[in-house]
Amino acid sequence: MVYLYKTDAGGTPLPGAYFKIEDMEWSSDDEPTWFDLYPGSYTLTEVISPEGYEKIPNDLIITIAEDGSVTTSGLSSEYVDVYDEGDKVEIHIKNYPTPETVKTTVEKRCVDTNNNRINWPTGVTVKITVKYGEQSKEVELTARNQNAEVEFDKIEGASFSVSEARVDEYELSEIKQNTDGGFTITNKEKPTIVQVTPTGIGTTSFGIICLLIFIALRGMYGKKEGI
Repeated sequence: MVYLYKTDAGGTPLPGAYFKIEDMEWSSDDEPTWFDLYPGSYTLTEVISPEGYEKIPNDLIITIAEDGSVTTSGLSSEYVDVYDEGDKVEIHIKNYPTPETVKTTVEKRCVDTNNNRINWPTGVTVKITVKYGEQSKEVELTARNQNAEVEFDKIEGASFSVSEARVDEYELSEIKQNTDGGFTITNKEKPTIVQVTPTGIGTTSFGIICLLIFIALRGMYGKKEGI
């Protein structure tokens, strides 16, 4: 006889789980449910976990040997305990609370050299890295998707930080955390630098002209001063 228990990590019964074992079904309550299983292997799938708890990460395989002994596979001892008492086998399947999460948002803006907002250039993808404590996630923002929401498991005392990869033709102007906790990232157009080169005359000719002007001026002032 196999008795199935659904508990938390401390052994407290958890009602509200819904399982399938081959063609059988089981909904957990405060009491164990027993199954008279013949030798063979059975797959237990948790379809619905108790409210506020995560589902077990994998199916549990229960194997009944010809001598009645029971073994399990598919889940580590973190999620299942087996107590074999000969004519009675207890299988305790444990669930853990759903982690509390925190969220933040990132928004991308572009401005021109006068700080006027402009459209984000089509075809440009910007990679934004959001860190929360030791956790890190990367999001990609484009002209069509200039906002993103990022979620992390909550860590006491942790804070958010945001950085971005370099963007050609734009420079990072500001990363600002808003009053709602989200972040706005502003990039500014780089000023256009125009290089002007003399045209029509060569550098040598230009130098000769300057020298002739200097000699002429020298001669004029020399005559006035009686040189």
